[in-house]
Amino acid sequence: MSWSQWDQAGAEFGIPAEVRSELRQKLESGQPVEAMLGGSPVSTDVVVSDQWTTKINRYEDGSVAATRLETARPGGGIGTRSISGCSTSSVSGGTRYNNCKVFTWVGTIAGSFYADYVIYTNRPDTITGYRGASFSTAPGTEAYNVSFTRPRATENSNGPAYVQLRCDYKVLGTYIGYASWRLYVGGNSAWDEAAG
Repeated sequence: MSWSQWDQAGAEFGIPAEVRSELRQKLESGQPVEAMLGGSPVSTDVVVSDQWTTKINRYEDGSVAATRLETARPGGGIGTRSISGCSTSSVSGGTRYNNCKVFTWVGTIAGSFYADYVIYTNRPDTITGYRGASFSTAPGTEAYNVSFTRPRATENSNGPAYVQLRCDYKVLGTYIGYASWRLYVGGNSAWDEAAG
């Protein structure tokens, strides 16, 4: 991602222009912003639209960690997105969600992937497929040791089913930490979460 794209994403997630400028200067000097360090946010907003459920964690320095889970359309209707977007269909005892996109933006890294899952009424929910993992990084950021796994396919007594996209990353050659994006399915719902 270019700095221009980084700036556009920051604006989209509600970071004022002057704060984006300060955060960029910090990042360009090799220092991480608070959203990249995995601390506690000062506030969290959840915004639901016809396309996404977006969760935005806001940090003291003005940085954000944002996750988006695509909203499903019954039967895969065309709507405002392409036909390959997230859709639902009925299955015995539940609802199948197909090709649902998960997107996350944290500091200088954006990641996304697609997943299929089934939410059942009276049995454990399950993730049936996952694919299409991708990363983009701002200039000066390097993502490496990338893994894309499904540690738990079906919810059980240990917790919900989940898929994880994870990487270690450096900013200007300095190791900052790791970033992890997960889709959870369990308890008759689905949600996404970023960690670092």
